[in-house]
This record gives sequence, structure tokens and C-alpha cells, in this order.
Amino acid sequence: SFFSVFTVHFVEGDAESALGQPESIVLTTRTAERYFRNERALGRELELNDGTTLRVSAVVEGFPSQSHFGFDFLAPLSTVSIFQQRRDQWGSGTVYTYFTLREGADPSGIEAKLGEFARSRNQSERYEFIRYPLQPLVDIHLKSHLGFELKPNGSIQTVYIFSIVAGFVLVLACINFINLSTA
Repeated sequence: SFFSVFTVHFVEGDAESALGQPESIVLTTRTAERYFRNERALGRELELNDGTTLRVSAVVEGFPSQSHFGFDFLAPLSTVSIFQQRRDQWGSGTVYTYFTLREGADPSGIEAKLGEFARSRNQSERYEFIRYPLQPLVDIHLKSHLGFELKPNGSIQTVYIFSIVAGFVLVLACINFINLSTA
């Protein structure tokens, strides 16, 4: 469901079949060029370090550099054995999860239900304090205060400070212009 949550421009292939098979992989244009030079990547095979062979099912444009999330390739979670081993370990911080909420849904209620569900899946006491905080995607870069983000975050306070300084400089420039005009 990656392509139903994120907007991705396909150069080769399509969203419906891109990650439909367990042995498929989606490359960015930069990665496809690195591995296959000027040849067409769609349908070609790549071999992982563990010997698993994946077939290129699509080539997409990479996310912009200002995005908090970037990738060189995407593959189904079932492809990588470590994800299968940790599938039922709800306290394991293996993956970042993105989803869309229905209009009018209550994020705090969903957080509480996620916590209850995780505690019901884990019988160990060490999982008692696990939380699943939700945050809007647009707030991650400047307003996130969570640990283990994919990239270093910016600060909304820094933006406010520079905006105030810029406003002050603009006011000084206007005053200076008025003084020069009247002189």
C-alpha cells in the first residue's frame, strides 16, 4: 500500500504491479542508472547479499531532498527475513509506519487502541509502557520531537526567529528609504 499513501512518479512500471510479487523491487532512477547504466532496468534482476534474487518491477523518481523520507529502492517486507522474524514482536522498532486516517478520525483514540492491541499481542511486562505516537506527516520536519527520526529535523522556533529578524531588517530598510527620500 506504499503507493496509495505516498505520491510517486513512475518512469517504468505501474503502482498496481510494482510490489505485487514477493521477489520484486522498485528502484529510483538514480539507483537504476548506477546498477544498469543506460540499459532499461525493468525486468532485470538484482541479487541481495544473502543470495536472494529480486526482479525490478518499476523505476520511480526519488523523493525530493527536503523530504524526511528517502529511498534508493523499495521491496516487500516479506523479502527480507529479519522482518519476518520480528513480525509478531510489537515492541521492536523495525519499521516506520505511515497511514492515512479517515476524515474526522480521532488520532488520540487510535493511539490508545494501538497501545491496547500491542499489549494484547505481547504477554511480557517489558512491553507495558510501549507507545505508538501519531503525528501528521507535514509536522515531522519542523515540529517533531520524537526520537529515532529518519533524518535530522529542523526547528519551527528557528524559522520564527529568522522571520522576526527578516521583518526587523525590512522595517529598518523602509525607515532608511523614507529618510533618504525626504532628505
